[in-house]
Amino acid sequence: MRDKINNFLNCLIGAFIGVFLARSVYTYWDYKTHPELYAVTSAPWYTTILLFGVVSAGIILAAFIVKLLIGEKLTFQNQIFLGVVLIAAANALAFIFHLGIFTNIAWILYGLLFLINPVYPKWYHGEREKAKLGARIAGVLCILVGILTRFIV
Repeated sequence: MRDKINNFLNCLIGAFIGVFLARSVYTYWDYKTHPELYAVTSAPWYTTILLFGVVSAGIILAAFIVKLLIGEKLTFQNQIFLGVVLIAAANALAFIFHLGIFTNIAWILYGLLFLINPVYPKWYHGEREKAKLGARIAGVLCILVGILTRFIV
């Protein structure tokens, strides 16, 4: 069952990347061949590319998150990667929509992830409970960053 879901998600990710690229190329070609049609609108010609890119990025990010969750247990490396992707996507949304709340929400979600699933690197061979406590403290710090800072204001 995991293989079927994983294959479906791979197809979904590939399809959204392909459709986004094809639509972007077509929109650019249409703008170059018919600039007078785009001159009468108040929005720039690339607005549809941006909006479809945001929607595609959200769906692709959600598919990657599901792939990580249905796969093997979340390791430290996977969780760090997931956080970097989450914060990068939130920063992109905050930049596009000029709303810093996206970045704050991403930091809070990332901290909650470490509170719920406290993981530590494989190379650490000390006390497991202290390592989990350290991961939870890092999660609380991430939540505090999300609550106390005002990004892109």
